[in-house]
Amino acid sequence: MLPGEKLLKRGLHRSVWLSACGGTVIKRFRSDSVWRRATDGRRARREARMLARLAELDLAVPRLVALQRSSAGWEVHSAAIAEARSLEELLGSGPDSTLANPKSLGAALARFHTNGFLHGDLHPGNLLATRSAEWFLIDVSRGRIRTPLPRGAALDELAGLLAAIRERTTPAWRAELWRAWRDGTGATHDASDDCEWRQLELVARRARHRSVLVHQDRWLRPSSRLRELEVGGESWLVARRAEEPEELLRSLVCSELSTPSHVASARRRAALISGPDAERQWRNAARAGEHGLPGLRTIAWCRARSLAVLEALQPGGPRELRASDGESAALFDALADRGLWTPAPPLVERAADGRLVLSPAHDLPANFRPAPDGATPAAWFDAPRSAEHAK
Repeated sequence: MLPGEKLLKRGLHRSVWLSACGGTVIKRFRSDSVWRRATDGRRARREARMLARLAELDLAVPRLVALQRSSAGWEVHSAAIAEARSLEELLGSGPDSTLANPKSLGAALARFHTNGFLHGDLHPGNLLATRSAEWFLIDVSRGRIRTPLPRGAALDELAGLLAAIRERTTPAWRAELWRAWRDGTGATHDASDDCEWRQLELVARRARHRSVLVHQDRWLRPSSRLRELEVGGESWLVARRAEEPEELLRSLVCSELSTPSHVASARRRAALISGPDAERQWRNAARAGEHGLPGLRTIAWCRARSLAVLEALQPGGPRELRASDGESAALFDALADRGLWTPAPPLVERAADGRLVLSPAHDLPANFRPAPDGATPAAWFDAPRSAEHAK
């Protein structure tokens, strides 16, 4: 790092910096692995070639400034995009954000696909929007140009993006993005449109569900969401967004770890869960959060003692969702939209702030389970109980 440079993003094998003058973005390729370091130059040259080729096609990518090798490793210099924000950042303020316009995004993706370009790693962090709602693609080193581009390949890439953003967008928002993409690719409108959209949503739901299951080990090790913390002689994994975790854990260690109670409160801010079910309930709460469902916030986990610290609950314990709760329709829609439908009402509890949340005692389906055609929230409460429902 040179004086005045600002770190924008750091990955396993590369980092992105903003130059001291603010007009240039520097992408440095440098891996810890000796073998990967031998391929840094090839990856940097590929990124530079792809930026130049896409600029020739008049597509919205950062302008290539230079490709060079320095003491810090191979570097690709490109022009900074003024006042640009990533789709990841925009969706953090909700799908109704002015810049996160699904029509302009769908049209921009259609321009890339009609020119035969597949990004290869299309996710919200690689899409930047300017104040004029112009969309840019970055990190194009994995991309390839293929003409004519098969429609199925373009739909697969679009499904991957929809999977990555489905917890932060509404079905109507995603449908509008797809319609803009369809119109931009010049596809004819016919009776098969609805079938294609339903298939695209199904593929995206399955992809998101699979991604959450594959990466669930990060809930039990240090990651971008959890950091290690030493408290009371024990090693804890603490959620990075948790407020004042050290004080909370010290209070628990001093007053509660010596008691045999299954659930105990500390200043009514957290619940301590111990015993053989602790890991299961920790995973359930984390999975609900990954799927964007109303669940308890994870705070800390101690593997050595099998202790989970979750957001506080009101007294009463888990119970089945009732039709009179008022949130049954919203919860039904959320589970159905994510392929997590269950034939019986889910177990719910009240959080300390009054929210109705999925209970950590409720096991989300391990496999993708879409709601059957015609299913409604009333089906939960009217259906006869069976052995399958009781599981």
